[in-house]
Amino acid sequence: MPQFTISNSTYLQLLLHASKHFSEPVTGLLLGSKITNVSSTSTINISHCVPLFHSNAFTLSSNFDLALTLVSTYCDSNSLSIIGVYHSSSSNKKQDLPLAIKIIGETINKITKTSVVLIIDDQKLKKGKEQIAIKAYCYRSKWINIQVNSLSQKDNKQETKELSNEESSSQENEKEVLVIEEEEEKEKEQGKTKNQESLKNCQFQIGDEVVLVEKFKNLLSEEKFRQIVDLEDHLNNPELDFLTQNIN
Repeated sequence: MPQFTISNSTYLQLLLHASKHFSEPVTGLLLGSKITNVSSTSTINISHCVPLFHSNAFTLSSNFDLALTLVSTYCDSNSLSIIGVYHSSSSNKKQDLPLAIKIIGETINKITKTSVVLIIDDQKLKKGKEQIAIKAYCYRSKWINIQVNSLSQKDNKQETKELSNEESSSQENEKEVLVIEEEEEKEKEQGKTKNQESLKNCQFQIGDEVVLVEKFKNLLSEEKFRQIVDLEDHLNNPELDFLTQNIN
């Protein structure tokens, strides 16, 4: 399964979109470098997002078809691909996948052969704590919740692992081998497929969580969310550009 990463600016932009319309369902598309061939070792980088809706307009197929046409044209001109979709709704307490979002994600998957859905946890946004504010789902014949990691978590795990290895490397290695063997045996007993195993290993990577939370707080205090323009805003005022915007 490919691994997904997202740029800091893109992550912050989709959070700002959700913050601007915190009481409404918010939806947008995720873009990345042109995809030609996706393999199990591919790393797919999400470098842009395009805010689309701040209402239930996303549930209408005609609205999404329009959005897909406009964004696809933009992607073709800029060597980009549509990677997935993001969504936030204050009524979605469990941060699960609404049916309309599943359909959008599966439509994208037919085009790019891979797609990811990010569900923004608006409750975590309101609390403003140092915690990941998204859940990620990847499509492989069905939607699977995949692990989301931050660079700060990765660094902490690496430091812990190095310290542990310095203290008792041989003992730890023996334990790791035993754990792996036990897990493999358990998986065989449960009859897991190779496809399920690859999904288990799929991950979504964001930047340093602590840094991103601090940056997001600063952007909120500066009311940068007011600069976010989505497709609905553009349709009301065609002079507003929803495709290219840079929030710093």
